[in-house]
Amino acid sequence: MLPDPAAAREYLRRELNACAADAAEPLYEEISSDLCRVNLRAWKARAYPEDALLALFLQACAPRPDGAVRLTALFSDVAALCAQGLLPFELAQWQAELTDYRRQPPHAVHHSEAYRTAEHPCYRLASTAALREWLKGTEETRETVLS
Repeated sequence: MLPDPAAAREYLRRELNACAADAAEPLYEEISSDLCRVNLRAWKARAYPEDALLALFLQACAPRPDGAVRLTALFSDVAALCAQGLLPFELAQWQAELTDYRRQPPHAVHHSEAYRTAEHPCYRLASTAALREWLKGTEETRETVLS
């Protein structure tokens, strides 16, 4: 859940303005059974509307009936991966970050400075199904997919 959609819009706008358009990059990458990362450079290169991407992102962030249970399970998965030494940080570090995260009201989580410098991430999350539906639609049907 995003507590401030207006702030999400402004952050997206700043990030789109800062990134270079690149039509050679894939538009999206599936990261789970229902979510994908939409590449802002590829979105910008195709001149797709900012409002459509924002709507897809906000839709993906909407509360889900199984959200709390699912998030807890994902947190446990990360802890298990840490314990197995499969992530670039120790279990104690993950537990400290998670404790800090839980102390705060719901908020957007951003990549670390080190990751941003090394990888230059430039994306928004979206429902893969909603994105595909929007992409195959005409202008008229695109509006109904996002409502």
